[in-house]
Amino acid sequence: MERKEIIVVTNPMIAANRSAEVTLSKFLRVIKPSVKSIEVIGGNLGVEKDLSDVVLTSFSIIRYPNKLKRLLTIVGIQLKMMKSIISHGKKNQPVYFWIADKMILPYFAAKLKKMEVNYFIYGNVEKEGVKSKFTELSGRLIRYMASHADYVCMESPSVKKEWPGLAVKKEKIIHLYTDIVVEPEYKDRTKILGMVCRLTPGKHIVESIEAMVRIHKNHADWILEIIGSGKQEEECKALIRKYNAESCIHMLGWVEHSELQNYVAKWKYLLFPTDTVYAAHDSTTILQKSIAFSGGNNQPSRAFSKKLSWKMKKRSQFAQRNSVKPETRSLFEPFWPKKGSGFCA
Repeated sequence: MERKEIIVVTNPMIAANRSAEVTLSKFLRVIKPSVKSIEVIGGNLGVEKDLSDVVLTSFSIIRYPNKLKRLLTIVGIQLKMMKSIISHGKKNQPVYFWIADKMILPYFAAKLKKMEVNYFIYGNVEKEGVKSKFTELSGRLIRYMASHADYVCMESPSVKKEWPGLAVKKEKIIHLYTDIVVEPEYKDRTKILGMVCRLTPGKHIVESIEAMVRIHKNHADWILEIIGSGKQEEECKALIRKYNAESCIHMLGWVEHSELQNYVAKWKYLLFPTDTVYAAHDSTTILQKSIAFSGGNNQPSRAFSKKLSWKMKKRSQFAQRNSVKPETRSLFEPFWPKKGSGFCA
C-alpha cells in the first residue's frame, strides 16, 4: 500500500497544562508508521521530542478572559488555518480532524480542496457538564462535520452510541493503546481512590469530593487522590478547605505521563464518573496497572481485572450488588440507591 502525506488539524492548545500535547503525540505515534509524512495545523502547537520530524504549522493565540475577544481570536486563527489548508492541501489527500470540534472554517477549506476528510468524534459534549448555548453550538458543529465527512473516526464503537441519530457514511476505528504490558500486576495496593481527568463539570470532581467526605466519616483510613487540572481546580481546592478534608483528599495537579505510574500503582480503585464515553488514550497506564474500576457511561469492563460502577447520573450503567466484594460493599453501601443497583454519590 502506498504511504501518503497527511495533514492533521487540531484545536489551538491552551497553556494550562500539556494534556493536548500529550494526546496529540499519542495519536501521531499511532498513525506515523503507516504514512509518508505528517503536517499538523493548529495554534500554539507542541509535540513530544520523539516526533521532531512532524511538520508543525502553528499560529500564535492568546486566551483572553473577555468572551468576545476570545471568539474573535478563534475566528482569526481559523482563517489562518483555512489559508494553510488551501495552500498545502491536495485533492484526495487524507486530512484528520483530531480534537477539532470547532474548526469549521478549516473543515470547509478541506472540503473545497476535495480532500479525504477524516473526522474524529469523542464523548458527546451535549451531555457533559452544565448545558449552555456554547455546548449546544459545539454539538451542532460536531454533528454537521461528522455527517459530511468521508470517514468518521473513533477509538471505540461505543463512541458512536454517544451520538444518537448521527449519520455516518463510513467509519474507522483507531485505537490509541501505544504501550503494552503483558502481565499487569494487582498487588500491594493501599486504600486509595484515584481520579485522572480534566477538572471540569462533566467529570463530576465536586460530587466525588463531597462523596469522599461522607465516606471518610466511616472509613477514615481511605483517601482520594485527584490528578489533573482545569477550570474547576480552585473551586475544588476551596471545597476541600471548607470540609477540612486536606488529610483525606489530595489534589496532585498536572502529572507528567512518565510519572503517572508511580501514583496509580498504589491505587486500589479508579473513579471515572464522567458524563461521556471514557477516553481510552488517557487511561493506557491505568489499564496496564489493572486497577479496579468505577466509572460512568459505556466503559469496557473486560479490560479490567475487577469491575465497579459508581452511579453519578441516572443514565450511568450499574454494577450488580452481588458483583461487589463484601469489604468494598461496606465502603460504598451508604451511597447505594434504595431501588435498583449501583452506587450513588
